[in-house]
Amino acid sequence: MKIAFNKAIAVTLLFVITSTLLLNILMTEYIGWTKKLACYDKCETLGFESCVLKTSKSDIHQHQCNGINNNDIIVLVLN
Repeated sequence: MKIAFNKAIAVTLLFVITSTLLLNILMTEYIGWTKKLACYDKCETLGFESCVLKTSKSDIHQHQCNGINNNDIIVLVLN
């Protein structure tokens, strides 16, 4: 009886850890897509030809939205 109880706890713990990791991955992807769509929307609204969202590891400029109009590169700030 005690072995079955230990297996049930192990399976539950494995399920919780797997679900947490999967949810973290899905949230990260969702946040990335929303930042990218906000960048594209802002560039299109301001009339730029194309947009590039660059992500960096620094805390100061974590996401930069660069609007490209001919040869000019303009950095847009996402709020």
